[in-house]
Amino acid sequence: EVLEDHRVGTACRADAEAVVERDPACHGVLEAVLYFKGFAALVAYRVANRAWLRGERSFALWLQSRASAAFGVDIHPAATIGPAVVMDHATGVVIGETAHLGEGCTMLHGVTLGATGKVGGDRHPKIGKNVLLGANVSVLGNIRIGDGAKLGCGAVVLRPIPSGATAVGAPAKIIGRAKETNPAAEGDHGLQNVQGLYNANGACVWREMARRGMAEASRGRFLITYSTFKAMLEEQAVPEDAIGEMFFALDTNTDGVISEKEFADNFGKVGERLCRAMSCDVLKCPDSRESMQRRMTEIMHPPGA
Repeated sequence: EVLEDHRVGTACRADAEAVVERDPACHGVLEAVLYFKGFAALVAYRVANRAWLRGERSFALWLQSRASAAFGVDIHPAATIGPAVVMDHATGVVIGETAHLGEGCTMLHGVTLGATGKVGGDRHPKIGKNVLLGANVSVLGNIRIGDGAKLGCGAVVLRPIPSGATAVGAPAKIIGRAKETNPAAEGDHGLQNVQGLYNANGACVWREMARRGMAEASRGRFLITYSTFKAMLEEQAVPEDAIGEMFFALDTNTDGVISEKEFADNFGKVGERLCRAMSCDVLKCPDSRESMQRRMTEIMHPPGA
């Protein structure tokens, strides 16, 4: 019990410090503790979560109900929320029972981490560390949002988003990658720090990747576009968010395609890193990895080229 109290206290202190660091309207820890309802709602959740984990279900649900009525923030006591989280304004935030919100995240008002229907079980989103969620973002279903991602205001996210990506719209689409290493701390809600948002003629970055790849192939340069890369890995049941992470990591010069040099220089270390990040066996098998390398090499050097 003492250990549980210590963890709750440590998380609450980290939350208060994060508010002071990230919210320019807050001028000290005392202000955060006394006047910021996002922080107060998190404290209520952390106490309710401790009670839930100790088997005190009725008290936990009662505290959730009272906090929801008082602050307009509805967080299920069984949800998992890391420390140093900021809920700016906080009104209308809803976090479901099996949702995970990683350490260091920042969210604005109206964010929903919800399910897609009445099916039980593990049905809510898993948000990584240092993710920025803009106002009125809805992330629905048991999907993963990678570390350091940015979700623009009003986005409706129905599919996984890779680490470091920026997504907007309804349904949300990836429009580029975040320039910051920690988007949650920077608070770029205007999405000014996004690399590859649009190309020079204003076209969608993913469509441009496919076009550029075809144009390069016609000139005898065989490159891997995102659409080709995604289709190849989907055949091996690699999750979509992991596909995006791997492509971003391989495309080191950020031109939207993977060159033969980029592939040769980075595939080994990227594959190993994603094995650990994905927590699955798809890429751990050396045979699978070698098969993938052969297929990519064949695309870059087609017969008769």
